[in-house]
Amino acid sequence: MPESIVAVPARSRLSLIFEVLLFLYPISLAANKSANDVLSALLLLTACLALLSKPQALLGALREARWGWLIALTMPLALVIIQHFALAPPLSLRDVDDYSRFFLCAPVYLAALSLRPRVQWFLWGCVAFALYSTGLMVVHFQFQHLGRDIFPNGFLAVIPHTSLAIILAFVGLQVRAHADGGLRYRFLLPVLVGCALALPLLTQTRSGILLVLALGAVLWRLTPGRQLRWLFGAVAVALLVVAATLSNKQMWSRSDHTVAEIHQYVTAPVPPPLTSATTRIELWRLAIKMVEAHPLIGVGNHRFRTALAELQARGQTPKDLELYSHPHNDLLKMSAEGGLLGSLCWALLLLFPLRAALRGYGAAPGAANPATAVILLAVGVILAGMVDVVLIWRPTIMFYGVAMSVLLARVAQQPPSITIDT
Repeated sequence: MPESIVAVPARSRLSLIFEVLLFLYPISLAANKSANDVLSALLLLTACLALLSKPQALLGALREARWGWLIALTMPLALVIIQHFALAPPLSLRDVDDYSRFFLCAPVYLAALSLRPRVQWFLWGCVAFALYSTGLMVVHFQFQHLGRDIFPNGFLAVIPHTSLAIILAFVGLQVRAHADGGLRYRFLLPVLVGCALALPLLTQTRSGILLVLALGAVLWRLTPGRQLRWLFGAVAVALLVVAATLSNKQMWSRSDHTVAEIHQYVTAPVPPPLTSATTRIELWRLAIKMVEAHPLIGVGNHRFRTALAELQARGQTPKDLELYSHPHNDLLKMSAEGGLLGSLCWALLLLFPLRAALRGYGAAPGAANPATAVILLAVGVILAGMVDVVLIWRPTIMFYGVAMSVLLARVAQQPPSITIDT
């Protein structure tokens, strides 16, 4: 064995492996489900090996850990176990499995605290995900002229994939930060903002445009000095993106007017046929009815469609409403299927990291503060989950838990006077 390899301490080798896996993890999510499953298993195995090989490191990580986040990762599994024994019929193993994946992220969080990986590896993986997704969408929609019902990477539908790519484009922007709070990789700002704008224009997702604008406003608010040249560069690329994508005639196939649809639906004596916008309103209303009927533990994980069918059988839904498997809203999905405990799970998973990151950012404001990435990830998932579901897919459940665990660990280890390492 080469001397240089022998001389490397075990902890350093594990840390390097951990960093490489963190870089590949977002890329695997963009590739296909099998690749993501393999990376998830390798990441979990490396995390467990790092913790078990040095018990004192595990004890140190437990002392440093945010117990609120460990509880957040455990609560969904506790909920489905309660549902399994309390509901009739009991939940199937599949319905317990997806929420258990949050819990599997706990060793990754503790390993991140112990190994202290360089977070830039993960951020570069986010950049790769955004660039790959944009290229994939351009090929599908601009050149192959495929419809919106395609599955661009084999297991995520268009809307959640678009939202995730937009979020990771903004999260990945933080690799531009110097240790002194300055900027490097300046070209990434217009490139990634351009990608984020191109995706919703290509896929015709109205919520995607709002997500880009909202995350752009958050990033602009968190950027020190808010220098205009960055804004002008991003706007110039955005205009080029708009000009290129709007030249595609397929873009006008979804030229429906959301406000007019909702106004007609609310005011017409006989409600018109449901559209994509008004369908969501109905699903949200029916999800609230499920919460009212099952306030504590909900109707059961993955049983939204079953509960919707029961309401339809009693004539409590519009006749043309399809039997959807979720209400196109993360909070209402977790609340309808998990009751008050499901709502608590949502709050812990999304609001706890956001609160911790805002405190961490307030201690040392600046673009290089690792709390910035946590804020963008949490805000992005919250906004995307208002009109669709992000935390329903097994890969994105695990991904969110891993990504937030790694970023939160970096915030916990960040002294207020020091910014992100390079």
